[in-house]
Amino acid sequence: TPQIRLFQDVEIWGQRGVAQAMTLTVDEFVSPQSPFMLLLRHVFFEIYPDSGSFDVVVFASVGVSRVKNLMMMSLRLVLPDIVVDTERVEVIRDFIVRKFEASTSEDIQNLAVRLLEENEHNYWRDIFVSARHGGVLMPLNDRTSPAPLKRPELRPLRPVGVLRFNLLGAASLEQVRQSGDLANVEW
Repeated sequence: TPQIRLFQDVEIWGQRGVAQAMTLTVDEFVSPQSPFMLLLRHVFFEIYPDSGSFDVVVFASVGVSRVKNLMMMSLRLVLPDIVVDTERVEVIRDFIVRKFEASTSEDIQNLAVRLLEENEHNYWRDIFVSARHGGVLMPLNDRTSPAPLKRPELRPLRPVGVLRFNLLGAASLEQVRQSGDLANVEW
């Protein structure tokens, strides 16, 4: 099977209608202090315990899905130093879902409640999208609605930054790049 750099897509649905803004923000998921990223860092070091550190390149998109007429937040988390095949991607996704579902962290449990308040379909198993769930969307590009709409969604994946997961010394999570630090071609 072909090998790819590890990525995980996260899709969070909002309420129906264009005027309805999401109550959850990208920063709540991808800031270095976010419970979401802190748990994700822990999960990846469980999977790759011998890694001292690795970077996570974060892209985000927020807007209305023309197909469902719902607000939608999409996150693409790319771990460029980890190369996997498509079978391994699915195993990793399932492991992440199990860890989030089993988390006893009050912050993660509160986030799970807020996700379901945002939309009844925002369960962990549903927001962590399977790699089999569709084609690859390139950063800085937009999705196109399927037929019969066949129009851009006007929600391109934009760079948020690069986070570094550290396990050496005191475990940490730091932002090493912000969206304006690199030219579009470098992302």
